[in-house]
Amino acid sequence: MLHRWIERWARIVCRHPYLIVLISIVIAGFGTHFALQLAIKSDFAALLPQNAKSVQDLNAIADRMGGMGTLMAVVEGDDLKAMERFADDLAERLSRYPKDKVLFVDYKIQKQKEFFDKYQLMYLDKQELFDFREALNERVGKEKLKASGMLIELDDEKDEDDSWDWKKKKAEYDDELHRFDKYIDGYLTDKEGRNLVIVIKTPGTATGVDFAQEFTAAVEKDIAELNPTSYHASMQVHLTGSLKTLVEEYFALRDDILIVSNICVLAVLLAVALYYRSLRMTLIISLGLTAGLLTTMGLTQLAIGYLTASTAFLASIVAGNGINFGIYFMARYMEERSHGRDMETTLTNTLVGALQGIGTAATAAAVSYLSLLTAEFDGFNQFGFIGGAGMAVCIIFALTLDPALVVIVERHWPFKQRTEAENMRGRVFSRAAAWLVENHTRKLFWTGNLLVVASIVLLVFFLRDPFEYSFRKLRNQYTNEMGSGKYSTLAEKIIGKRSQPHIILADRMDQVPMIKDALMPYHVDSTTMPPEKLLFKDVDTIYDHLPGSEKEQTQKINILKDIRRIILNNTWDSLDKEDRELLDRLTPPADLKIITPEDLPDEILRTFIERDGTRGTPVYVYMRDGMSEWDGRDLQKFAAVVREVKLPTGEVMTSSGQGVIFADMLDYITREGPVITLLAWLLVLGVIFLSFRNFKDWAVVSAYMTTGILLMMGVSIAMGGKINFLNFIALPLSVGIGVDYHVNFHARFHQEGGSVGKVIRTTGGAIMMASSTTIIGYGALLFSLNGAINTFGELAIVGEFTCLSMALFFMPACLALFRKTFTR
Repeated sequence: MLHRWIERWARIVCRHPYLIVLISIVIAGFGTHFALQLAIKSDFAALLPQNAKSVQDLNAIADRMGGMGTLMAVVEGDDLKAMERFADDLAERLSRYPKDKVLFVDYKIQKQKEFFDKYQLMYLDKQELFDFREALNERVGKEKLKASGMLIELDDEKDEDDSWDWKKKKAEYDDELHRFDKYIDGYLTDKEGRNLVIVIKTPGTATGVDFAQEFTAAVEKDIAELNPTSYHASMQVHLTGSLKTLVEEYFALRDDILIVSNICVLAVLLAVALYYRSLRMTLIISLGLTAGLLTTMGLTQLAIGYLTASTAFLASIVAGNGINFGIYFMARYMEERSHGRDMETTLTNTLVGALQGIGTAATAAAVSYLSLLTAEFDGFNQFGFIGGAGMAVCIIFALTLDPALVVIVERHWPFKQRTEAENMRGRVFSRAAAWLVENHTRKLFWTGNLLVVASIVLLVFFLRDPFEYSFRKLRNQYTNEMGSGKYSTLAEKIIGKRSQPHIILADRMDQVPMIKDALMPYHVDSTTMPPEKLLFKDVDTIYDHLPGSEKEQTQKINILKDIRRIILNNTWDSLDKEDRELLDRLTPPADLKIITPEDLPDEILRTFIERDGTRGTPVYVYMRDGMSEWDGRDLQKFAAVVREVKLPTGEVMTSSGQGVIFADMLDYITREGPVITLLAWLLVLGVIFLSFRNFKDWAVVSAYMTTGILLMMGVSIAMGGKINFLNFIALPLSVGIGVDYHVNFHARFHQEGGSVGKVIRTTGGAIMMASSTTIIGYGALLFSLNGAINTFGELAIVGEFTCLSMALFFMPACLALFRKTFTR
């Protein structure tokens, strides 16, 4: 039945090759049209399912808070006054931007300093104020007794310190009362005055990549027009912050796609040209591949609409894998052509001979991709859709467009007739492999077994800690080392806290203190938790910027009124100059009042206002020093506490942020990765059985396909590899693609009557060629600046080499040793 259908198809191809080519061009044209509309999402949140709780919470916070996108300008130079003039001029330009672009600009702390200088004493602890008042009364009493001559001091008493240690208290209060003195001239500067930071906050509704690109470019233009060197020759300005990072990573990903894809396609075509040494054969295979790629990308746009850090480089991977079908087809066609039969018969025999190997390999690759569709994690299932569609499309074009092009070429520019011996010329590697298998069969067989056993041992230990927890290694390395990442650390050091804290939004103001109380056991100053569970450097609410509740403030004001009266009604002649200066500083002003949130400076208040004007609901949580927002283990501990905060009322406040998103990514990988790999393996085993329908053939192909994957893991572990959200995909992928070589070899093994050496010399060359193009596709990923893409390329290349080695050396050695068993 199948043979009859193939004969009919070969007849159609021979009679209507131009029509088939035209239809292929139209389909590829539509694919190109849609492929050009593909968007790119470089953020990690795009890898999670959009119905995930962490993603929904993140979107809800962005809707309420506006997202608070941040752009920071770090001004560097030798002349601080010139830097201040530049900052003033840039801030004046930024003030002209509409509110849908700039919410506010922070670069001065003068208003905050003036506010705190006036009310600083109200921010001291009530007990400290009480102790100070009592110490003053005690000192006044002593002074009066001394003046009256009634004070008798014993020698021991003279040696004792006063109950109020003026020097000690001055050192303590300096930390409290000089909190803004570290900044020079009221600007956000480092203590040396060589760096000045300008913080620009934008609304979250405009923090997509389009806005980030447009806004960053506008600010860069303003900076260029101001010409920093015109203020001072040493001045430089560097942009950083979430918006700059978003732009850098977007363009880095886009440029990576172009560079990697071009390198891949050119290298693959060069490899094909060198193998076949024929421009016409290279063009046929290349046109079929190009049509498949364009159609695949068009389908991606229609089904998904965008590429992510996980799927951006699938064009390269599909190119390296999808071209294999054309290679197998052309290799088999040239062999059949050497027999001198007519075109229709040759084409029929080619399709029949290649179909089992190509069909099984394509089906195995497709199901390995499609197994990824079972995942909730979009980083997996989108990869599976694009890869599976790519395999299906590429094999369709390989069996339709490629044969039609062959017919057209044979009519007008026929290939040179080659004998079987001529087809074997130049196949140095396949002949060397055949010699090795034929002359060292037992050594290869036992070497393969030992390598697999060693890999299993390594894998057992590896599974105790298999994951890459440093997310910094998985990002764009330029951004980390040379781009905005380099200056964000400096800016945050000057500001005194991280520029992107975790945000928990209360529904009502009365929930805010309860949220803070629930988090404070994990604060670095807590004594209720072991050190390893102390996660937060600061938990910042609007109440923390007030000197207490209304009742507490009233009590403080009464004490301060007493202190003012005591200080002003006494002369303090016995105090030395230093103590007198401290006393002057501690003299409360006369117009103290109860401070409400509305009295706070705008620089403080506006960070606690939602988009609809609601005030005081945000709670900002800052990770403690020593923990990293790029360390997966730290993020898991952090996320476990902040993602759900249970209040005494029974209410549960949920939140999200970078820590929660990354922790969820690790959770998805841990939960779904092994299941997907197992599913891909089981599906491929089923495909192998349906192909051979013989237990012995199924067993040997399945065994060596599996050992190829085990050896892949062993080599990767020995090289120091770790599993992450992207390279995990290489496991099920290698299962489906690696079996290609085993199936094609074993199918030809039976066709040649069990001659292992002959199969290696003939089909082995095509298998090596197919593997080389796949390796090229993966190898192109090594040129990417994205760390996750690099690790995927590395692991996939290792898988190609181990699967190819199993198919061309270790499995043939087994078949040769037990030839009679497998040929009965």
